Amino acid sequence: ATSVRRGLRSTLRLGNRLAEEWWRQGIAWRAMRRGEVVVFDRHFFADYHAYDIAGTDLPLSRRLHGFLLAHAYPKPDLVIYLDAPPEVLLARKGEGTIEALARRRQDYLSLAAVTTSFEVVDATRTLDEVTSEVIALIRAFEQRHGAMATTS
Repeated sequence: ATSVRRGLRSTLRLGNRLAEEWWRQGIAWRAMRRGEVVVFDRHFFADYHAYDIAGTDLPLSRRLHGFLLAHAYPKPDLVIYLDAPPEVLLARKGEGTIEALARRRQDYLSLAAVTTSFEVVDATRTLDEVTSEVIALIRAFEQRHGAMATTS
């Protein structure tokens, strides 16, 4: 009975995660059809890539989630990673450890190998400088590719 309950909880968590991901993607598609640029704080593909897609020795629900993200869920057209050393991040947020933040930083930087447009912005600078560079990168991407793709 315990393994059945664990399996049921795992299935429900997976269903909830997939529903949230597709709901947010639907909102993004709607905005894109109106000609708006959509910016995700973090994209599901990026958040789960190191764990559910590239991870090994995972439970079935995580492997299934990774497979769906890798093969069915739209990838971002452009990834802009706001990069800062773990020490800076820890000082700013006061959450996590240097080791965990360094590991997560490497996870995000590894996305450069699996995304078509990956940019790194030095986030140790002022908010105005970072914001200006992000806006410039988005505008440059739009100029190179025309309007953002409507499928992702």
